[in-house]
Amino acid sequence: MKLSALFGIEQPDFVTVTGGGGKTSLLTCLASELRDKGRTLLTTTTKMRYPDAFDGEVIITASYMWLLNCLVKQDRDLYYFAERCIEDHKVKGAAPELLDCLFKELTDWIFLNEGDGAGGKPYKIYREWEPVIPKNTTKLIHVIGCELLNESISDANLHRCPQKLKGKRFDLDFFRESMDWFVSEKLRNFEIPKFLLVNKADKGNEKKAEMLCKAAKPYFDGCIAASLCERTWYLC
Repeated sequence: MKLSALFGIEQPDFVTVTGGGGKTSLLTCLASELRDKGRTLLTTTTKMRYPDAFDGEVIITASYMWLLNCLVKQDRDLYYFAERCIEDHKVKGAAPELLDCLFKELTDWIFLNEGDGAGGKPYKIYREWEPVIPKNTTKLIHVIGCELLNESISDANLHRCPQKLKGKRFDLDFFRESMDWFVSEKLRNFEIPKFLLVNKADKGNEKKAEMLCKAAKPYFDGCIAASLCERTWYLC
């Protein structure tokens, strides 16, 4: 089964992806699958590493009207939009309000938005204004790398790791507390389907992925174990 089918993504849908490492790989995988369903826009409301494997039309502009005209007039099925290029092969995305307006105009499109940054780490500590989720988001996918389970927390595996957490174990209790806080605090204004994707379910980590999925079921509408690099996934 296609990964997009596990999330029930259809036209139109506005999918925002949050959490830890694997978000960009997930988005490019979904974009590749969904281009046959209709026009799809890959974008971000934060800073995002440009996906090297992207096979579509790239639009870099700060002008809403120019962007809208390009998307309406052109006949490609897959697009990538960012406001401008910045350092380290990254781009800066648009304000969530701009994407909300754009989604209202493009009524039969699928939007895939990266609403978080984690520096490539399996998970992260959130700032007050994160994640950046547009109001018109129709589905949310939260990502975590299962290699973090039962490991000692450090700067190497937790983005913005505070001193008080260094050396503590990222066990199932810590994970449950993190998911409960994220859903109740960060997603409290979004009555939409919420999914968890546990990445890196490979190299002997399948058991860890399944343990995280099982622990997360009270907080999400669906939990999926995946190895995005091997392009394998299954619903837990």
